[in-house]
Amino acid sequence: MNIKNPIMRTSKKTQILKDWFHSCKHTGDILQFSTNEIKELSLKYKFKNPYDVTKIDNEKVLPEEMIKSGFTLFLYDKHATIVIREKGFKEFPNNSETIQISIPKNPFYKTKCCSENSCVMYLPKLLSDFLGTRTELYTGIFGRQRNVQVNVCFDDNESIQVSTNQIDIDMTYYFTENNKKYIIYCELKRSRNKSFNVNQLYHCLKYNEYICKSNKEYYTPILLMVKSYDDVTQISQYNFMNKNKPWSISCEKSKTYQIEYD
Repeated sequence: MNIKNPIMRTSKKTQILKDWFHSCKHTGDILQFSTNEIKELSLKYKFKNPYDVTKIDNEKVLPEEMIKSGFTLFLYDKHATIVIREKGFKEFPNNSETIQISIPKNPFYKTKCCSENSCVMYLPKLLSDFLGTRTELYTGIFGRQRNVQVNVCFDDNESIQVSTNQIDIDMTYYFTENNKKYIIYCELKRSRNKSFNVNQLYHCLKYNEYICKSNKEYYTPILLMVKSYDDVTQISQYNFMNKNKPWSISCEKSKTYQIEYD
């Protein structure tokens, strides 16, 4: 059996979450479980990486019963996952402005590379247009970041702290304009999915707080979701109305770029 097949992996994730959701006691709007429970179910369904079960990019992976009940996965780390009755996925804008832009043809166009990173080579040009800046963008960190503290408030009286949260950041850029320092956080998607997990941008926001505290200097975060397919790249900027609530996400603006090669 080939478990590397993405469709097969997705169906196994869904089944594992479905079994867990049926077995847990629904005593309120917040459910919490340890990875030991996921490990047992992963073993049952021969899913090799139990930590991958709770990494969900789009809502279609969640079992139907969980969606209908209004629950979604919100925070995960090496030890625990939180399931809460809040909306954890945001739909991509479908009415963004379309702009045609020309770039030199990528000489590596036909080579095998990471699909999420296929637009990285021309992304700075798109970002400069999107942000309306002529300031040079410098490449920052990317990849897996650990040991970042995340606080989440579920209501006015209840909150939870995750201090060993694993954060995956696809790409960052930084620049200074008018004596103000910015960090651009880009989450890259190579698909036609209609929604994305808000955790991905929320973790970037919290990581920015960590950077500001570490450097004792404030950097304004610019949170971007970059979706690419074929020769189309959509860039959408988001903000969180409440910095302690991931589901308070709101789209600030969006543009779709139709790529033409010189």
